[in-house]
Amino acid sequence: MLVQLTDKNFDQIVGEHKYVLVDFWSENCAPCHTFKKVIQQVAPDYPEFVFAEINVNEEQKLAEEFEIRAVPAVMILRNRAIIYADSGMLTRTTLTELLEQAKTIDLKE
Repeated sequence: MLVQLTDKNFDQIVGEHKYVLVDFWSENCAPCHTFKKVIQQVAPDYPEFVFAEINVNEEQKLAEEFEIRAVPAVMILRNRAIIYADSGMLTRTTLTELLEQAKTIDLKE
């Protein structure tokens, strides 16, 4: 299950967890629904991550803040720092690779 992020709980959720993957999506976006299934398949293998979603139609302020222009869009945060952000659907293999990289990246670089 994906955590629903809103303008009201975003800072709290991101602040409480080392790793957060955010899926920006929209109801009328078919690739968004497909990508959500990919996330749900991968999530059990990464219990150290919080998997969250933001409906860009309902949370326009967050979509604007993160300059989301197309969905699906993915953002990975580590210790509140954005370490990956891009739009487009990811395959299971690509998503897994990104999550592995997120755990090993040196934030000092």
